[in-house]
Amino acid sequence: MDILVITQQVGEDGTVTLHLTPGTQVEIIVKELTPIPELNLTPEEEAELDAELQKLLTDPSTFRGLGLTAGEIAKSPAIGIWQDREDMKDSVAWVAKMRRESRERRAKRD
Repeated sequence: MDILVITQQVGEDGTVTLHLTPGTQVEIIVKELTPIPELNLTPEEEAELDAELQKLLTDPSTFRGLGLTAGEIAKSPAIGIWQDREDMKDSVAWVAKMRRESRERRAKRD
């Protein structure tokens, strides 16, 4: 098992972007390196944040991403983007080949 440690600053929008090899299975563990400062909220501010969170959790649009239906997603130009690749006609065989080649590369390094 290879371990790659990436230290990255979280952006202003609260996101971190990783570019990984397609088809790679990974486990992502987030370890915060800088402590979150204590907010010291007043009871009123805490109640306001709780109400805002409750509103988000009960709003059906919150967890729908872009709000696309399955049919809209299926019509997306990204679906089937690799359909013409001859080396990927058999996806199971392609993944097995990628894993085998990865093992061979690791064996050569060791």
